[in-house]
Amino acid sequence: MSRPSLQRSKPVALPVIAALIAGACTMIDIARPPASDFPKLAITEHYVSWAVMREKCGKYDPPGMMNYGCMEYDLIRETCHIWLVAEPPPSPDTVAHERLHCRGYDHVGESTLRDAWQAVKEWRQTNH
Repeated sequence: MSRPSLQRSKPVALPVIAALIAGACTMIDIARPPASDFPKLAITEHYVSWAVMREKCGKYDPPGMMNYGCMEYDLIRETCHIWLVAEPPPSPDTVAHERLHCRGYDHVGESTLRDAWQAVKEWRQTNH
């Protein structure tokens, strides 16, 4: 079995147009908790310039949307880096959103973190 991807990212996106429709696509699914054995990731928050944040997060922009922050995680090293624009400061909701991702919560209708954690567990079983 090949080694699972070490890094994945999920943005917190703010719509450029159609705020109500796009906002529903980025809601955290708090009704579906993370896997019970999801690791406690060491979280580092980076408050950076717009240019640095765009370099880190821009590649994750959904069509018609723009990120104001994102998170990148490494489930093997059990780290989570949150990238946020420093000025203007991010809203408390934006920061909370990214922290929830670091705790293993996915967006509504997604299972990105859950699937990545399962892949890491399977990889560890076959390679250790």
